[in-house]
Amino acid sequence: MNGRDPEGLGLVDGTSALADLVDEAAEEAVKWGPRLVPEAAGAGAAVEETALAAGAAGGVTIGAAVVGGAAITATAAVGAKAVWEEYKARQAEKNLRETIALNAARQQKKRIQRLPKLPGVTPYSQQAHANPAAANQLNAYHNAAVNRTVGQGPVRTAKDVRRRFTPVDVGPLPRDVAATFRSNTYDEVRLGQPTVLYRSYSDPARKIGPFWTRTRPTGPLQTVIDSALDQNWGNRATDVVAIRVPAGQTVYEGPAGAQRGLVGGGGQVYVPNVDPSWEMKP
Repeated sequence: MNGRDPEGLGLVDGTSALADLVDEAAEEAVKWGPRLVPEAAGAGAAVEETALAAGAAGGVTIGAAVVGGAAITATAAVGAKAVWEEYKARQAEKNLRETIALNAARQQKKRIQRLPKLPGVTPYSQQAHANPAAANQLNAYHNAAVNRTVGQGPVRTAKDVRRRFTPVDVGPLPRDVAATFRSNTYDEVRLGQPTVLYRSYSDPARKIGPFWTRTRPTGPLQTVIDSALDQNWGNRATDVVAIRVPAGQTVYEGPAGAQRGLVGGGGQVYVPNVDPSWEMKP
């Protein structure tokens, strides 16, 4: 400091002391300013680079999420397509079998019509008397032809189908029963004529139940697949029972829903109250 002490008392003139402090501050600012400014600029640049790096990392993360999501979507689409193609192939096979059965029924009918007419005896009765095995086979083909047209599902008129129920328009069936139909969608049907239904079973105690189909099962494996029979229930579908449901009864129909990897898709008929007397004896 260059403060002055005019009285020689060791006191510094306040004004001069303040001026000296200002001078020193100015000198320090001039001395350190050139060093502090670059440091501040460097720190600011570092912060900016960090922000840019964070943004880049975020972009990479978003890009990875988009790519990963696309891969998952593609995998799901391929899986769904495979299931659909398998279902179509099985339906085509089923339609082919029904076409063969229907053609056989037509040929058998022609053969019966060519039989000599006997007084008071219908051609079918004559055929049954002459060849019971052939008559039983014809009866089975006839039921298949009456109850199902080739590739078009069960034969039902507009009067038969009273209403369709969906997950939005919930129907009268309990939730667990509705879930056995594909997409929880099924029709309420009032049978306009006596109708033959079939059921596959392996446990005699469960021979009669509410779940049936209009198409006679062709074998255990196909039945398990078409009806999505969960094998944890123990139904190996080794035996078949048929019932003839009287006209006027109300049943519920729709494709069987998929379950535990089984495709389903076969026709399913839910009969709430089955009368054991409807059973058709072999």
